Amino acid sequence: VGEESVFQYEKLEKLREDFPKDKEDEAEEEERKPPSPTFRSVSARGDNTDANTFDVQISGDEDGNDTDGVFTQKPSTTPSPSTVSKRAQQSIKPLNEKGSVLYNNYIETSLKRASLETEKEILFLAERSVPETSFEIQKAQQMTPVLRKDFVLQIDVVVKKINKIFVEHLWILPKQRLQIFIDTLEKILIDCHDRYPTSVQLKEINNLLNKFETTHTIIRKTDKSKVFHLGKSIDYKMKAQIYMNKIKAYQDLGNVNPLESLVERTNNLLYGLWTSKHISQKQYESLRVHKDEAELAHLYFLPKAHKPNTPLRPIMAGLKTPTIKISKWLDGLLRPLFDRLAVDTTIINGVQLIKQVERWSASNLTLATSFITMDVTDLYTMIPQEGGVTAIKRLMETSNLKQIDGVKKEITLALTRFVMTNNYFYLDGSYYKQIRGGAMGSPLTLTAANTYMYFVERPISKWAHRTCSLYYRYIDDLFIMSNIHADILKGLVRFWNRLDSNIELSESIGSTAEYLDVKLENRGGVMITEVFHKPSHEPYSLPFTSTHAQHIKKNIPYVALTRAIRYSSNFDAYKREEIHICMSLLLNKYPIYFILKQFERVLQTFQCAVPIRKNYSEIRKIFLDAVDKNNNNNAKKANIDFEVNILCHFSFTKGMHVFSTRFHELWKTCFSDTVICNMKPIVGSKKLNNLQDCLVKKKPEQSILKIK
Repeated sequence: VGEESVFQYEKLEKLREDFPKDKEDEAEEEERKPPSPTFRSVSARGDNTDANTFDVQISGDEDGNDTDGVFTQKPSTTPSPSTVSKRAQQSIKPLNEKGSVLYNNYIETSLKRASLETEKEILFLAERSVPETSFEIQKAQQMTPVLRKDFVLQIDVVVKKINKIFVEHLWILPKQRLQIFIDTLEKILIDCHDRYPTSVQLKEINNLLNKFETTHTIIRKTDKSKVFHLGKSIDYKMKAQIYMNKIKAYQDLGNVNPLESLVERTNNLLYGLWTSKHISQKQYESLRVHKDEAELAHLYFLPKAHKPNTPLRPIMAGLKTPTIKISKWLDGLLRPLFDRLAVDTTIINGVQLIKQVERWSASNLTLATSFITMDVTDLYTMIPQEGGVTAIKRLMETSNLKQIDGVKKEITLALTRFVMTNNYFYLDGSYYKQIRGGAMGSPLTLTAANTYMYFVERPISKWAHRTCSLYYRYIDDLFIMSNIHADILKGLVRFWNRLDSNIELSESIGSTAEYLDVKLENRGGVMITEVFHKPSHEPYSLPFTSTHAQHIKKNIPYVALTRAIRYSSNFDAYKREEIHICMSLLLNKYPIYFILKQFERVLQTFQCAVPIRKNYSEIRKIFLDAVDKNNNNNAKKANIDFEVNILCHFSFTKGMHVFSTRFHELWKTCFSDTVICNMKPIVGSKKLNNLQDCLVKKKPEQSILKIK
């Protein structure tokens, strides 16, 4: 046994010599004597473990004598580069059992390989000047008293995506590089955040909030113009109560929270449909409600500053209500049916309206042509709930469909009825149930209201077709262009108001009309169109000094000028709108060179000359034709290949204008020669809390909306 041990030991020494020596080993080699052939006996109990390295253990008695000759593996912590070679030397022991040396060979080789890999990592990082310690990062953290919590969460999301890629492909994760990537990225984010401290702005915001609270003032964004509106809380409550008493669509439930009961009834309905095989298991899993995630909707009001006495528009916010998933799913099934059915009578935007008006005017416009615009009063809350279900039923019958997406018509109608009749919300200390109409904010409500109006408007659209008039509708706004005398048109409107007792139309008849964001005028038999601004319009846009990304600010003058050319039928109208755009942007601190550069970008995109009086008609035609080309080509956003791309989103601040460049440099430094070197990170920006988020408080406390 002794001779065999000596032979195996010499063989192991030869194997060790094949590896390149560390500098530390060479320095210690002269001082260190050859190891004496003695056993190292350790207990079977070990230190904290790491799955990558192991020490050899031979269980023995307390005197160090070998008893059973049983060999075990003891997990140990990963050695540092400076101690790997020492541990490798210490792990060589003379053996008195056959097979021991082969096992020690394996252990010695594994330790040496780990040492080489670690040294390679250190050499890689040293060559690229990437910091090996977190000292600077800790210093940066000390400079920032409160690190933004969302930055930490966003880094964690990126790290999880990287981990997922390595796990899915069964690749070894470079933990050391990943940790340096995390630390350096955190430092970059802190640096970007600290360039523009928000302490002054936060102090001003807190002062405003205190003033609003002490004076009982409510701040809201207006319904259409999106500017801030200040009002007294007592006025809001009074107008809200008048509105609720007027339409009689809400039932007061007192202080009893109906959320738990609604969650239970929703899940029971879905479970019954699944067990009876009316919906698939996948549909059941996607629609079922989780108690801990569900929230009751809450009602708030937006002031209509563009109307007399500033009435309120009710909005039911229910993104986490128990029925929201069913509502979205049904809307996805039914809306395409409505779009196909009502394609000839619905309008989607101002450009489409202008193109249809100009096409009709080319052969039908006279001096006597009049415009009729009609508005449906409180459409969403005035349609009966059962009437909405009946309209959906007629929609499916008209489309000759007995099932959609594998779901029978009867089941679709049952789910529609459940969503329409189970709208609950909270407002000012009380819980309510909506007993009439649909919730404004629910996706299915829009489709149900559109479908209901489609069957109500059929007599109007047929009359327009018979009289060679032009008729279109956008949700609750109706538009007619006709050569019928104005007095006859007024009588027709009174007749149409009797078509349905739930639909009340308020009309405006004349030679001019404001519909959507277009102003139309019959000026002596010539059709004039231009951009329409409501009386409450304010020259406000996103300030140039805001923290939003630069591409958002570039799009504001770009889109505004594009709309001006498309909407303005003559050069004079275009120039007026161009001046209005420039003045509005200048008031919002946009530099004149920035505005002119974006105007130039518009002309370059559409490949046309600067508009002047002589060539304006041709240039406008190019802009209008581009809309049809985009529609015909079904232009969509570029698809992202997640095998190649990884999305990384971070909250945008003023100091992050060069963050994307620094992020890509860090990614290349840490992962350029790893298995994910071909992955291309796409850096995106997330919306940062703005003044509206800080000042406008619409949502009650979560304890009121959740299950207790």
